[in-house]
Amino acid sequence: MNEDNSLWIELKNQVRHDSGNPDAWLGVVNYILCDTAWVKQKPTKKKVDYVLKILEKAIKNVPASTAGSGGNAIAELWLRYAMLLRIKDPDEARDAYEYMVKYRIGHDVATLYITWAELEYKQGHDQQAAAILQQGMQANAMPHSAMLHTTERLQRDGLGEFSARLEMPYRPHDAEPPR
Repeated sequence: MNEDNSLWIELKNQVRHDSGNPDAWLGVVNYILCDTAWVKQKPTKKKVDYVLKILEKAIKNVPASTAGSGGNAIAELWLRYAMLLRIKDPDEARDAYEYMVKYRIGHDVATLYITWAELEYKQGHDQQAAAILQQGMQANAMPHSAMLHTTERLQRDGLGEFSARLEMPYRPHDAEPPR
């Protein structure tokens, strides 16, 4: 990452001047994650730890209690945090997802439930994955099509009795009600 880049300097200045602004923090994190060196190479532990430290600072400066006013930016910060924790420590990632649901941070965003369910699925916890997707369906997480796509993909990938454990609620925009 080129520290001399004017955009990078501007983003860091925005955070310094308004450390409670989730959009400013998100700009910094997105800049790092979109850096060509990060994208072209597998993230190293050092890189993951660097971004996690930034996200931890952001989360401390932008309290969860402002999630309603901060909207999607706060949810995006927390989602990036949880997704990077998945690389470092799945248990810590699980704690972050649970915290998000408890404090309604991104509770209506499909990505929360999808990434959490994928974590559980990869850890061999099929029933938890199904329950998490069900929870997302009940929360009417959007986009709904992403929730359905993930459910179908996990069913295809071998969750076996996954569909028996996951009740697909009828939505008015669905073609036909379940029978």
